[in-house]
Amino acid sequence: MVTDSQNRQTNQNKKNQIIHNMENKARQSYRVAVMLIAAIILLPWGSRTHYNTKGEPREAIVAVSMLESGNWILPESHGHDIPYKPPMLAWCIASISKITGGEVTEYTSRLPSALAALALVAMTFNWVARRRDSLTAALTALVTLTTFELFRNAVICRVDMLLTFFTAGSIYLLDNEGFSRKRQALRVAAAILLMTCAVLTKGPVGSLLPCLVVGVYRLFRRHNFFATLLKMTGIAIASMAIPALWYYAAYQQGGSSFLELAWEENIGRMTGTMSYDSHVNPWWYPIVSVIWGIAPYTILAIFAAFAAAAIRRRNRIEGRLMPSQLRPDALLALLSAVIIIGFYCLPSSKRSVYVLPAYPFVAFGLVMMSQWLIQRRSKAVNAYAATISVLAITATTAIIALRCGAGDFIHGKSAVMVGYLANGDISWWEWAFMLLPGITGIATLTILRPMQPLLRSAVTLISMYLLFMSTVQPLMLNPRSNIHAAKEIKDMSPEGTIYSFIDDRLMRYYTVNFYLGDRMRNLEKTVATPEDGSLVLMNSRLLEDAEKLRPEIGFRPTGRSFVSCDRRRDTVQVYMVYLKPTCSNPCAPKPSSPYSENPLPMPTSAPSGATCTPK
Repeated sequence: MVTDSQNRQTNQNKKNQIIHNMENKARQSYRVAVMLIAAIILLPWGSRTHYNTKGEPREAIVAVSMLESGNWILPESHGHDIPYKPPMLAWCIASISKITGGEVTEYTSRLPSALAALALVAMTFNWVARRRDSLTAALTALVTLTTFELFRNAVICRVDMLLTFFTAGSIYLLDNEGFSRKRQALRVAAAILLMTCAVLTKGPVGSLLPCLVVGVYRLFRRHNFFATLLKMTGIAIASMAIPALWYYAAYQQGGSSFLELAWEENIGRMTGTMSYDSHVNPWWYPIVSVIWGIAPYTILAIFAAFAAAAIRRRNRIEGRLMPSQLRPDALLALLSAVIIIGFYCLPSSKRSVYVLPAYPFVAFGLVMMSQWLIQRRSKAVNAYAATISVLAITATTAIIALRCGAGDFIHGKSAVMVGYLANGDISWWEWAFMLLPGITGIATLTILRPMQPLLRSAVTLISMYLLFMSTVQPLMLNPRSNIHAAKEIKDMSPEGTIYSFIDDRLMRYYTVNFYLGDRMRNLEKTVATPEDGSLVLMNSRLLEDAEKLRPEIGFRPTGRSFVSCDRRRDTVQVYMVYLKPTCSNPCAPKPSSPYSENPLPMPTSAPSGATCTPK
């Protein structure tokens, strides 16, 4: 017989199953919505903006030289420059470009960063959803994506977004408490794979940092010290096995030059012993970078700090929240943010992008703080959402005003950029994106007001990012690109080598070289004499130095010049090479040059009647 207690247990199991199914459906709906939103703001816009700084083409040229030379270990760009970074980004760009037609473009070179950002959003959602509810997971993923610094790096061709995904993703995977032993082993294997990719992206820090974070987290969770040390050390060593093979193969090709560069980029950058100053900043720079890098959520953090202080005073809450009181996910997020930011306070070389792996965990903290305030009926999060809506309406209004002539009243250096935005050609669909933030801002202040405030602000920010990527950025930055100069140079010299001469051993005209298909070579490192009619790019103040360096050739100005977007205000002139006259007498002295392949000895005398004619 079936007892009443058994019936009640059966009914309860059915209810639990129904609730579980509903939660799964809600989670799947949130996941699809978040990924669709992320794809819309990341994927379509990679070719809208031309290269206009040195960083992106410098990375893309490595992939160009890979495809042209077939050397996927240590390719040389500019004919002799080896890459500063390991090859993971270049491998991704070259592979995508090979699949899509064999040409490296702006879109294919930026796509790896966008895909890495998508993967980071997905893993962040899954990590939070496993610990919290689906709405919290969706908010954390959207806040992560819409922080300014992370979004900026998700749409450009740089190594930092890949490193962020590999680092944060491996931390998520190593947080495997609650899984079966089999799934734990699979997650550790996946984490090792991600850390292997991280090391191949930017060096050993891609393995050491996740192991350090998770190791400290496990100690806070009262795991055995020696067992934790042994496990994390083993994972770190395993993740460096494949990169060690690449380093060995690269050393076989590059020799001491590669070894010195690798040492300087990894050890010298950490210890401040580089041969040149590179992004030298004070110890607190990473902290400040995060504060402005999470913009516009910096405003939320300020509102939340004042609101939390007021709540504590009103409720007479004393004492501080200790790490031991935090839930495991909050503890991991706190330790990840603190350790990553603190780690990059140590080296003298500091950049804002170094601390990007901390952003998903900072975003989780912002979401938790917002929900805590909402539960206590604080108006801080609503005030923040309203502020973002007003900013969106202001942005649309300001751009429309500029298009209607308000930009005529702006003067100075900013007038040039404003002029690009005010006078550039805009199609009908770009007008639609221009109006979108204003419409979204009004909607979030009115009909969408019942929506969760942090979700309202994220939706508004997404509309502003769509405006930025589709219209504002191309209008303001494309005129600064050297793509048009490269087209002129290509018309003047459709084939052959283009030379450059520059007074900085670390600098190149990367943008022009990318659009020329890596045809440029450094004049000072070229052994052979340039052919008659070749083109040389250099500043006019360097003409005398170039003539001393290469006395066998002359430089004839072509009348073409452009402002380098790599060196900003450096005006570059285009010169044509002509070979200077040489003596027809084979016994006459040959102009000495360190670049001559077989210099002849100086004769003691020359036969009478020897004449010199042009070559």
